[in-house]
Amino acid sequence: MKDISIVIPAYNASETIKACIDSVVKNVKDANLSYEIIVVDDGSKDNTLELLQKMAKKNKNIIPVTQKNAGPSAARNNGMKKASGKYIALNDSDDIWFEGKLKQQFDYLEQNPDVALVCSNYGKLNITDTFEITYKQEMFHNYFSPQTSVFRREVIQDFIFNEKMKYSEDMRFFLDVMSKYKCVFHSVLSTKNYFDKATFGSSGLSSHLWEMEKGELSNIKYVFKKGKIGLGIFISASIYSFIKFLGRCLISAIRK
Repeated sequence: MKDISIVIPAYNASETIKACIDSVVKNVKDANLSYEIIVVDDGSKDNTLELLQKMAKKNKNIIPVTQKNAGPSAARNNGMKKASGKYIALNDSDDIWFEGKLKQQFDYLEQNPDVALVCSNYGKLNITDTFEITYKQEMFHNYFSPQTSVFRREVIQDFIFNEKMKYSEDMRFFLDVMSKYKCVFHSVLSTKNYFDKATFGSSGLSSHLWEMEKGELSNIKYVFKKGKIGLGIFISASIYSFIKFLGRCLISAIRK
């Protein structure tokens, strides 16, 4: 068994995939971990797969996987099913890990056997505390981000990504994990986007603000129906989410 499996979905990622993988390789080598990097090409139309195959010839720990285009959730699930590591880490094909990110998270999980999943700062987020994430906290701020997350492999025996959801499906996965496992936010600053793009209002999926908002609202409702939050939190979190949505729309309009 490897120490860790890193799963990366990739779609038309020829511009960023090398930098992404290079940052991962540096992290695992600095942490002195046995590893595999499973990159799932999600039916790319560019030369992403060709680049992956070239990298795999130079590094046997890089494992390219191909599938018909089915979205990032299906790609993550496909990669996680093939993972053999004691731990599984996620990254996105256009995200770069900062040096030392993985070692700090790996060491934290090794030292805290009651914790199943650890996530951390990303982009310009800079929370300096380490704490267990509660449902109440998560309803008002999404602390989870796939590219920062490392978790024990037993998690995927119970939960995978919802492939029917196109927006906020990553939040749904982490909400499910929280229902059974202890999840901790660690203060390490771990990743940045290759293009340094904004978290919303930019091209791609992040530009579909209303679809994203509907996904977030559905997640709040999902948690309420499961009895994880009360009616008061459900109402206030939904209102707060919609206010954030209006603010994002305004900022997006200004940027245009």
